[in-house]
Amino acid sequence: MRETELLYYVDAFQSIKRLERESSDVREYLMNMRFLKTIDPTTIQALKGMLDEKSIAEIEEISQSAKKNTKEAKVEEKNSQKKIKLSAEIIEEFESVIKNGETSIICNANLWDYLLEEVWLELKYSVARISNLEGETLCVISGRPNFVELIANITGLEIPKKTKKGEKRSEESFFEGKPQRIIDLYLAFKERCMDKVNISTKGTKAYIAFVGGKNIASIVIQRSQIRIYLMYHAHLFDDPNCVINDLSNVPSFCNAPSEMVLKTPEEIEYFSDIIAQGYELSR
Repeated sequence: MRETELLYYVDAFQSIKRLERESSDVREYLMNMRFLKTIDPTTIQALKGMLDEKSIAEIEEISQSAKKNTKEAKVEEKNSQKKIKLSAEIIEEFESVIKNGETSIICNANLWDYLLEEVWLELKYSVARISNLEGETLCVISGRPNFVELIANITGLEIPKKTKKGEKRSEESFFEGKPQRIIDLYLAFKERCMDKVNISTKGTKAYIAFVGGKNIASIVIQRSQIRIYLMYHAHLFDDPNCVINDLSNVPSFCNAPSEMVLKTPEEIEYFSDIIAQGYELSR
């Protein structure tokens, strides 16, 4: 490997250490972190003559952490989602809509920072979403079916048919594009809730409903967590661990007055107790 290429890695690492001390320029920090995550064992070996042992160990830790996270977040490709190398053509199309500003846009990153990197591209009827390999959303453009069709033509990605109003979805359809650990987490949570109270599940267009006579909770399965929107106000629950967020004074999904976010198997027992309380409140 040429010395100039090694110097890029050295500069990235030294910039990270400087930015950690200064607590400044988050974007530059993240760019350098992403760059170091591309490093391979051969390059690390070559760097040993340029950095001290402690620095090499820190770089190896960054590299190993990246490999672990990518493995955990590995998502099976579906018809509506595809792993692509982010091209300049796609970035330019996204930027043209972003600059126009006439649609619903969420942009958490500068897409040019990800040029030619592998990302997830997901297309739905009027939504185009770009996420990194860890499942974190980089940019979403919604409300533009024609734009989605344009991106589909560029990438060859299929656009799922629009769900008709009132049409029910199967529970399994919500698993599409989600990591297996999140699917397993949801199934274990549902099973534990059903062990405690007599509830059933019903798929709607946007979420899975937990029903016990009345709707108790609306479940939204995301890539890294499960959002549970409760149909009762937070103060009605016995919640010593304070996992319930009060949404009564803010706009919320499906007009739910409270929510909680499930992330680990260790939380299942406590969260299922909250659902059991919701069941009692619904009776």
